[in-house]
Amino acid sequence: ANTMVRERTAAYVATRAQELRRLLSREEGPLADLVDLSSLKMKDRDALEDVMRTWLEGVPFESEKLRDERLRAFYKDRYDHRRNVLDWDYSMGLAE
Repeated sequence: ANTMVRERTAAYVATRAQELRRLLSREEGPLADLVDLSSLKMKDRDALEDVMRTWLEGVPFESEKLRDERLRAFYKDRYDHRRNVLDWDYSMGLAE
């Protein structure tokens, strides 16, 4: 899945997230001359900062568990037979 990244990539994303948070809060950094944040309201800045905070390395995110819960909710009683359900949907032309 795309949510699983290597440690090196996670560290890179966390570093860039810190730079973007610094840009939002203090308008400093390499992008300060390129980005105009003057029209953003404080609540919009806070919302962006909350999103960027989730990009940090210490934020727990269990993608396999979340995917499993989503599939269980989608298939309900048919969860244990999901391979057969997928094959049936495909062969009957119900799924594109």
